[in-house]
Amino acid sequence: MGNAESPENLAPTVSGAVVSEARQKAATGSDDSNAQQVLLAQYMGALGPIEDLSAEEKQVHIASAFAILEGLGPRDELEGMLAAQMVAAHSAAMECMRQAMKPGQKLKKYELNLKHAEKLFTIYARQIEVLDKHRGRGTQKVVVEYVNVESGGQAVVGHVESGSKGRKLKRVKKSKTKTISQGANQPADREGELAPTAPLDSSNEGDQE
Repeated sequence: MGNAESPENLAPTVSGAVVSEARQKAATGSDDSNAQQVLLAQYMGALGPIEDLSAEEKQVHIASAFAILEGLGPRDELEGMLAAQMVAAHSAAMECMRQAMKPGQKLKKYELNLKHAEKLFTIYARQIEVLDKHRGRGTQKVVVEYVNVESGGQAVVGHVESGSKGRKLKRVKKSKTKTISQGANQPADREGELAPTAPLDSSNEGDQE
């Protein structure tokens, strides 16, 4: 009995710090303890090495990591992995910016760090879009392939904005058609209706012959 471990010793640890299972789940989105440990180790690595930090600095490091992850609020393992990638992309981008700001370096190295930072910021922005789309908050696009306009009707296709900004419209009218039952030789007007024709003068028949 004297060798039994206390509840504190049985609690999960992250980089040597004791963290409750509830917080690990909230930070990773996973119910599995092994998956939690792997994801959290990836988070810690993405934030930079902590081996040379003091005990107090490690606690600050871990607390900041959990604050970020709990802010993202991953709901499952997929979001947990995406959160790890977001942390990594952000950390790497900021490190490139830090390297670029060092004084006394050559212009080529300065521009290279800025170029890498730009790519990483772009990746980070895409990761945000993927997360929003996964959660159903992304921009939805509706594609209309067919528009059926009845005789005499009109349809408006395009983006419509109210107010002083104006409207971007494209009117779709019914195409000109000829009604066979009413005479294929009669011209059709703009709205698809048959245009009236003048009666044939019988007195001119002889002249035409």
